[in-house]
Amino acid sequence: HFYGSFQLQKSSGAHDESALEQDVIVHPKDVVFENAELQEILYILSLNYDVNIVCSSEEQKNVRLHFRYNPSEDVNLVVERLNMFDKINVSITKK
Repeated sequence: HFYGSFQLQKSSGAHDESALEQDVIVHPKDVVFENAELQEILYILSLNYDVNIVCSSEEQKNVRLHFRYNPSEDVNLVVERLNMFDKINVSITKK
């Protein structure tokens, strides 16, 4: 189970007054990880996207990161962004 903490923050963006009167307005929230272990980040991502996201090595699991993602983003883009970190290699596997 996930025992770490993470902070939810609203996306910053300008709001048009007329848009607020529409029936459906979607403003997804970003999930912000502050100095979180990679294994905690992957656990939350796996829950959000209903997939397994795994590290290529055990050593990577304890690496601490500052990472922000939007739950409405495509999982492949989120994984691609994680893999931009130095010495991080994660991939999606079937559940």
